[in-house]
Amino acid sequence: MLCKSSSFSHLNTVLNSPISTSDQIRQALEKYIESIKYYYNFNRTQISPEDYNENIQALDKLKTWLNSRFIKFNRLEHKTRRLETKDYCQTKQIKDLRVEINSLRKENNILRKENEDLKSAITHSIQVQNNDE
Repeated sequence: MLCKSSSFSHLNTVLNSPISTSDQIRQALEKYIESIKYYYNFNRTQISPEDYNENIQALDKLKTWLNSRFIKFNRLEHKTRRLETKDYCQTKQIKDLRVEINSLRKENNILRKENEDLKSAITHSIQVQNNDE
């Protein structure tokens, strides 16, 4: 399952629905989280050490994608904060979701840093290779 905008759209729909239960929100969030992790891991396996230029392009694409996830996490947090103020009887579950979103944001930041480090290593390797020639 690749991370498509449909998993975010579904989550968005569930969050915006006034009749959504906290279980439905949690399931939609878990599906979205799973699709993000799968997509990231899938793309990391596509990066081969032999082709530096393609790797730089792939890493740039992955960086753009990770940055878009970060923006979406901000929107999710804002929406769940709004849900808390709607006098939900399940405020505890909503707070738990916000904690999950924040931990996922931190994980996303780690992936972004890892992505930058990998790009720097590849760029350095290209420079060393060019200097040797």
